[in-house]
Amino acid sequence: MDDLDDPAPGSGGMSECIGLCQTKVCGLLGITGDVWDRFSRSENWSALQAFLSQPSTQSVILTLDGRELSATFKTPDQGKGSARHLCLLKVHAQPLSKATFSSNVVAMELSRGIQEQLAVLSSRVFIPMLQAQARQALTGAKPCGGTCIPPSAARTAAQALQQYVLKVNAAKPALQPGSFLVIPDLGSAELYDGGPDAPTPASRDLLAALDQAAGAWIGQLREALAAIPVVPSAQRWPRAPAFLAAWAARAESLQGLHDQAAGPGMQRALALLRANASPRLPALERLLAELREACPKAASVARHGAALGPRLAALAGAGVQHLPQTFRPVMLTAILMWQHCPDLRAAPGLMLSLLRHVTNDIAESVRQGTEGTSILVLEGPEAVRRLELCLHVLGTWKSMYLEMAAQHSRIPTKGASMWRFPPATIFSGMDELLERAHDVLGLVNMAARFARLETLELGGSKGRELTASLHAIQTEFKSVLTTMQEVDGDPLDPDCPGYGEAWTSCSWVIQDLERRLACVISLALDGCGTVAASFHVLGCFSAWLHREPVAQELQHRYVELVSMFGKEVEAAAVVFREQRSCPLVGPGMAPFSGAVAWSRGIQERIRGGHQGMASLPPAILNSKGGREVQRAYGELLAELKAFEAEQMELWEAEVDVTSASSLMQPLIRMHGNEGLTQVAVNFDPRISELLQEVATFLGQPDLPRSIPGTALQVHAQASVLQLHVSQLESVVNAWNHMQDTMIPEERAIVDALIIRARLSLEQCSQVLLGSGCCSWPSFVLSV
Repeated sequence: MDDLDDPAPGSGGMSECIGLCQTKVCGLLGITGDVWDRFSRSENWSALQAFLSQPSTQSVILTLDGRELSATFKTPDQGKGSARHLCLLKVHAQPLSKATFSSNVVAMELSRGIQEQLAVLSSRVFIPMLQAQARQALTGAKPCGGTCIPPSAARTAAQALQQYVLKVNAAKPALQPGSFLVIPDLGSAELYDGGPDAPTPASRDLLAALDQAAGAWIGQLREALAAIPVVPSAQRWPRAPAFLAAWAARAESLQGLHDQAAGPGMQRALALLRANASPRLPALERLLAELREACPKAASVARHGAALGPRLAALAGAGVQHLPQTFRPVMLTAILMWQHCPDLRAAPGLMLSLLRHVTNDIAESVRQGTEGTSILVLEGPEAVRRLELCLHVLGTWKSMYLEMAAQHSRIPTKGASMWRFPPATIFSGMDELLERAHDVLGLVNMAARFARLETLELGGSKGRELTASLHAIQTEFKSVLTTMQEVDGDPLDPDCPGYGEAWTSCSWVIQDLERRLACVISLALDGCGTVAASFHVLGCFSAWLHREPVAQELQHRYVELVSMFGKEVEAAAVVFREQRSCPLVGPGMAPFSGAVAWSRGIQERIRGGHQGMASLPPAILNSKGGREVQRAYGELLAELKAFEAEQMELWEAEVDVTSASSLMQPLIRMHGNEGLTQVAVNFDPRISELLQEVATFLGQPDLPRSIPGTALQVHAQASVLQLHVSQLESVVNAWNHMQDTMIPEERAIVDALIIRARLSLEQCSQVLLGSGCCSWPSFVLSV
């Protein structure tokens, strides 16, 4: 495709013609740049290339099928499919250039009405050819193609076609961007020299035709000046690029009309209208003056709007998860357009429509990316993820717009109007999608909640009947969900009528199912004998408690539960206050850590009920009874915490004394019994109690005070201490057994060994328990 950039003979360059053709085609068909790029890389690009580069190729047909563009020379079959066909024609068989492209290339959509197509074809092709034929015949020049038509026949045919085109234009002015101002054949200049004599009959007929043409021009100019850029109804997404293309098309249409009005033919016609004092002349001249003023304004608006084109292309090509990354560039570019284009600020309706189209394009892109047609048949977590992503992206654009719009409105720019566009108008379409997405998300979450009913098993005397009722409710909801899944169309599409009707009918059934479920929950609460069991039942149905039918049914139950929990707190407080001076410590537990464990047991008894109260509605918690129960719970919890701190403080006072006195005792004690030396391990039971206290406190979380360092040091050597004490006890027991069972003959034999063992035991009796565990193995081995 490098040859396309080379200048064609007698032209400004093929690349310029391709750019002009792209602008015209994209504007008429409402397509984006990525569609054109794919077309330029396709195989049938050569058909358009031949039309632009070869003078003999005078027509080509472009077909838009979905988002695929193709080119061909064959006549399309318009009876099949929904494809759109655009025909490009050359008025003259000559090379194209930037200067002659607009006047020599005619573009019209073949799907338009036959009368409009014939009018455009006549005004742009047939009439210029017939007029040129008549002039060439009069001057004796050789006509194109070698075919000679008599001048009178060519003039008559041209006038007939002019009358037809004028009638069509009067019925529907400004047929399309770049409409032609049809000028009657004015003939030779001698007929219009002006003079006092009355015009000839021939000139009177021509003046009548010219006056009729002036009426058509006025209608065309008035329609073109009042025309508002709109997006074709068939263009659903993306609409913002098509709206910008409509800006460019309007600018091109006005510029084309201006160029024709400034041409010699129109100037000659205006001079004739002035000479004959036509009553249509003042209105025509006023519209032409307005056209001269409107052309640069429309061009400025289109030029500034083109800066937003690449941002919108990036937005249209991004995936749903990457859309928020494109929002800020789009918004910043729109603000800059508003600041630097006075002609756009003079027409705020254009900017408002553009913002609405951008917002609707974002909503449509998110809807398509969410794939709502399959959202109700997906697994619950995946459906929730998609819907939450949809809501997140839409909410991000809305919040970003409101934030940046507020910032811009607070900082007025010199010469710039304030940014004041009603958000309700901009986000009307997106709000409908948000509402529908919330409804679908609620249905998906409801399906997940109903699915849990299949796994619930209720206990009590009526547990089997209540469980069967839950399964029946879940089965009926499955049928409702199946009905919603069978609806044709996208549930997220606000324009999908089937989903709205199905949701309205199914919502009544779902409300009835929720009321039945509330009755089952109420009956299950009747079978609960304790507050903890009641809150456990509520915990099983926690996902339903906020639903209105369930909340209404359980309203009085909540009050009863609060009262029951208040009585339980009061009973726990009575037990604590009566037994705090002598707490019930379990067997085998140390006194201080046992007292703390007793306090923790009371806390655990009431903590479950307090956590269950957190699931109750705020109105119940903020009632007089709810506040009173929470106050009593807080007071009792504070007393329990203070009691724990008091017990630990008392224990800390004994730790230093216990460790100091007990660790200063010798390892063993020796005493005589009938001349025999008996020994015993001197391990203070208070050390064992200290180790037990530390071990128990280390297993308790959130202690009110820290464990003393001395106790932690002793506990760190607990395993070593217990090991060596047990080894020493085995040695001591062996010695005592030997002393009790040895006969005198045996004693005489081992007397030397006995003396040496007694000396070692005497040394052990002088070693203190706290002298260091590292020295105990040597004493044990020496014995």
